[in-house]
Amino acid sequence: MISRKYSLPLIVLASSIYSAILCYRWVFTGTPAANTFGRAWQYFVSWSDFGFARRELIGTALTESGLNRLTDGVTFVYAVFSVELLVLLCLVARIILEQESVRNNAALCFAIFLSPATFVHFAYAQGNLDVPICIFLLLALFCASNPWILAMLVVAGVLTHESFIFFLPAIFLLKLLALSDRKQNITPLVVPATAATIASLIVVLGGRLEHVSQFAYEGLMARRMPQFAGLIHLWSGYFELSSTVGANVARGVPLSQLFAYRWYILLPTVYVIVVAAVVSRRSKYSPLVQVAIFLSTLCPFVALSVIATDYYRWICLSVFLGFATLVCLHKQGKFGILSRFEVALLVGFCLLCPIGPDLLQTPFP
Repeated sequence: MISRKYSLPLIVLASSIYSAILCYRWVFTGTPAANTFGRAWQYFVSWSDFGFARRELIGTALTESGLNRLTDGVTFVYAVFSVELLVLLCLVARIILEQESVRNNAALCFAIFLSPATFVHFAYAQGNLDVPICIFLLLALFCASNPWILAMLVVAGVLTHESFIFFLPAIFLLKLLALSDRKQNITPLVVPATAATIASLIVVLGGRLEHVSQFAYEGLMARRMPQFAGLIHLWSGYFELSSTVGANVARGVPLSQLFAYRWYILLPTVYVIVVAAVVSRRSKYSPLVQVAIFLSTLCPFVALSVIATDYYRWICLSVFLGFATLVCLHKQGKFGILSRFEVALLVGFCLLCPIGPDLLQTPFP
């Protein structure tokens, strides 16, 4: 029998090894490393190129500092992504370590660290900015010691990727619950909420790459990251940066397609609903607040599925948000005891592979 003292480190170690194998699977498969990474443009684009646009915060920092010119593009993106994933893993481990009721529940820790929708999914489905926005989510929930820091974190999250906007309902709901529990006023949330609103409006209304030809943009990106030029259809990021909300909705997953692949999407969809239901049901709040927690947890999955095609990716963001909410409620002393069935259900899903990329017909690759 493994002592509780060692269960969390062993689970974190197992998650790290599993994630590393998936992240560097090209070592075992023989597939070129550049082909397995997906889209790398977000590490090479900068606001100094064609002006302000969404999703360019990370790339601007890496480009203007010169870090993305230190080595070849493939080595660089894997190095940066590995650091991001390690930071997220260590941050989650540190947060759980501080919550005795969570760290002593080995089965729950197993369900979090070896979930098919958290670290093993992030390691497998590379080439996006999900890991950085999850880092900003955790920092906002657990490390923002004052309103100004919280404001900076939510703005950074929105500027990193606009999908962070759909984390905001859960962030501010949990912050509001923490304040009301201590009979404090909501004044500390005014500055962060205002900053988040302004940043969201700027990104949604003025975050497009406009008046720049695809030829000029892709020419720059091909020079900056030649190993990735033309590897996949959306290799340069031009569509992501220049598309309108309407164009994204038009490319979204139609209901007819969801129905056609209903047996493929069934398990992942059930999983995210189960996580949201368990977290909300066990919170020690009124039924109305439980409904709010349930809906805020599902917000990334439901909202993003309407405007973008990465159905499984949005499921994973909601699952990660659900687990973050669970730990946050534990920290507030507002989470009850999970039943054996609920824990078994969450652990059971860990027997599945990573939920996978955006193709509906290929879950659990």
